[in-house]
Amino acid sequence: MRSGLDLAGFNKLADELEDEALLDATRRAR
Repeated sequence: MRSGLDLAGFNKLADELEDEALLDATRRAR
């Protein structure tokens, strides 16, 4: 029953990747 922990970790990782993508996009927009 580790699916909950794995899902939380995956969501955290996805959020970090999304933040990186947004930062890259804003840098390119400038």
